[in-house]
Amino acid sequence: MCQGQYESMRALYAISPDFVPRPIGWGTHESDPNQHFFLCEFVELEDEIPPVVEFCEMLADLHRRSQEISTNGKREGMFGFHVNTCNGTVAADNTWNESWEAFYIQNMKHLFILEEQTHGPSDEIQKLLPTLYEKVIPRLLRPLETEGRTLQPSLLHGDLWNGNTAVHAKTDQPYIYDAAAFWGHNECDLAKWRGTRYRMRNSYVKEYFKHFPISPPEEDWDDRNLLYSLRADLHDSILFPSAARFRLLLIITLKQLADKFPNGYEGTEKRKGSDLGVHPDDPPAIANELDTTVDGEHEGLLAPAEQQVPTYTDMNDFAATEHHEDRTYKDNVMFPSIGKLLAGNPSRRETENTSEIGLGESAISPKEGSVAGP
Repeated sequence: MCQGQYESMRALYAISPDFVPRPIGWGTHESDPNQHFFLCEFVELEDEIPPVVEFCEMLADLHRRSQEISTNGKREGMFGFHVNTCNGTVAADNTWNESWEAFYIQNMKHLFILEEQTHGPSDEIQKLLPTLYEKVIPRLLRPLETEGRTLQPSLLHGDLWNGNTAVHAKTDQPYIYDAAAFWGHNECDLAKWRGTRYRMRNSYVKEYFKHFPISPPEEDWDDRNLLYSLRADLHDSILFPSAARFRLLLIITLKQLADKFPNGYEGTEKRKGSDLGVHPDDPPAIANELDTTVDGEHEGLLAPAEQQVPTYTDMNDFAATEHHEDRTYKDNVMFPSIGKLLAGNPSRRETENTSEIGLGESAISPKEGSVAGP
């Protein structure tokens, strides 16, 4: 969980350092292997939803600029993430797939298995799932990447609701945190803005599309958003087992989509991507083809220093090797040493020349000793 949080924030910070608190590291205490933590810079925030225009402009910019990175390296155009991430305590299946349709099906299968383990079997849901996988998802997602269209992956926050956003206490600049990132369709980050239980609603959706246009076919937008909202309701149904209303919401949405698209995809093009066989005991999706780069800036905070987190310059380098060892923090870490780390040591420069990843000079490299944000 802590690794997924760190890697999520690290990826987001690399693209939008003024939108995300700077991640420092994660680890396991030497004296207690069951105690883990994630460490990031301190940013003084107000518990307010961010201004709609500024927030949506920054989110659209994150999505747009991340697409430039997703065109680099061995994972070019792939959907997924190099580690599994968590919404709350619910782990996602982020196994890489070349097709957004296939990736979303594998996510849904994984989450519905977890939901059944939480609440027990539901005959109603089981009757509706074949239609979801074989009719609804192909009908709504296959047109995004066939018939002459392509869908470029964006880096998503993955759990974007008002509880994971705030504003800087002095400047009102928007911030996002507590991410469960993955590379996916940018519109998926808007899914939670549909639910009436959230404070970020239609005004944010409308503003977002002023800065990032709706994906074609545009007429499918609202139904795609309803489909993506299933993911949010599944997370809540798993996280809150005593709240039966979330399972009810799942059934209502499944019926609504099944009734609207009984014929499924009626085009002639086949889905790209691999065959799917998802099981909750499957190993985490971790790309293991990359070497790590030693980063000694946390010397004295981490033990040992050679197990530091690598820097990266493109989508390939978001991945850590599968055998990369956990970073183990010393028990006697004091806040003054963290302050020294933030103030006196080199910042988390991801690359000296950001033009290498198509983002322009100084786009993701704050000045030495600085922190993200004002």
